[in-house]
Amino acid sequence: MDIKSKVTAWSREDLEQATKAMVKIAGSVFGLTLVAYFVRFGPFSEYIFGKEGATDVSTAQAAWGQFGDFIGGSLNPFLSALTLVGLVFTILLQQESMARTQADSNNNINSLREQAELSLITARLQALSVTLDVITEMHAQAVASNHMTAIQLLDQKQKIANEILEINDALRNRPVK
Repeated sequence: MDIKSKVTAWSREDLEQATKAMVKIAGSVFGLTLVAYFVRFGPFSEYIFGKEGATDVSTAQAAWGQFGDFIGGSLNPFLSALTLVGLVFTILLQQESMARTQADSNNNINSLREQAELSLITARLQALSVTLDVITEMHAQAVASNHMTAIQLLDQKQKIANEILEINDALRNRPVK
């Protein structure tokens, strides 16, 4: 199966854009949280909230606890979503990598098959060549002794030579990959 047929909703670019958007949102929320902190607990909070100043609030543990809950409650959902986007992005990258590895593996298997086939052809050619040499030697001895098998050996020699020529022609006409 092709990896692109499995995952069509999110492309790599979509995930990058989503990650950038989540980072911007988290940064904005963090910035707004800091602004809220300075408005509530800064030097001008007396003018906005009345007589309760920064020193009164800093001693009140309940107010600090509420503020911590506010910050945690504001940032945690965005950071969790950012983590989820990162996880999905990592999974997609792994799938792409696995698809590339599978394609490379298939190419290697095909190359090995071709090499094995060529090795068998080469071995066959070598065997025929040795056989041709032996028959040639036997033919020379039969001719020297005026023996009747010289004609039969000549026929065998011709058949083997034709087979070698056919294999060589097939190898020359073989498409190169």
